[in-house]
Amino acid sequence: MLDALKVAKFVQVSLDTDQPQTHQLLHGTATPEFERILSNMATLRRTAGPSVTIGASFCVFDVNVNEIGMASERVKAAGGNYLEVRPVFPTEWRGGGFGNPLTEAHVDEARRSLELARTTYDGGGFRVLGMIARFDQVFNRTKHYSKCQIGPLTTVINADGNIYHCCQQRGMHDFRAGNILDKPFKEAWLSTAHREMIDRIDVQKCPPCRYDGFNALIAEAFERDGMHAKFL
Repeated sequence: MLDALKVAKFVQVSLDTDQPQTHQLLHGTATPEFERILSNMATLRRTAGPSVTIGASFCVFDVNVNEIGMASERVKAAGGNYLEVRPVFPTEWRGGGFGNPLTEAHVDEARRSLELARTTYDGGGFRVLGMIARFDQVFNRTKHYSKCQIGPLTTVINADGNIYHCCQQRGMHDFRAGNILDKPFKEAWLSTAHREMIDRIDVQKCPPCRYDGFNALIAEAFERDGMHAKFL
């Protein structure tokens, strides 16, 4: 750990709850891991001091929508700097078997819980970060852009070495850019095959996407010349 701390700037863990049972349910672990994760966060804080930013993510499901406040309290007590709150996106379209359990009532409750958590726990080097726009994106299937342009901004490398266009499409063969076990990342990422893969993406067939905002902004700024680059 000490060697890693010489170069690490931040650590983020996936927590999603304030209850061991909910954590085990959502993460599918064979044994409860929730308390051990919080204990490890506290140990990391004592070891690293203030030099490393420590945070936790909280994906809102139907079963944990009322747990944002207590999760904030637990993460802050463990020495964390933030709890990041965002909605879970469905994965049934890629074989994950998970549909979208969130209703508008769940989203409204999540917003209220989020604001209360901010009022109660923000301060002392800790913040509750709410990614509010993503709650709207969960229900939005309209794409106001024609191409997916987020490739230069993000990617996912699986444990098997496969490189995917984004986290939304990890595991999907048509969104695979190459494999770092076969060739260096840069070579795979800049390859003609990767560029052809990007050109084949039909955004209208994509599910609700966490990158909709990025793509809409890029389309407005560059494709529709929203930055007036052509103005002379």
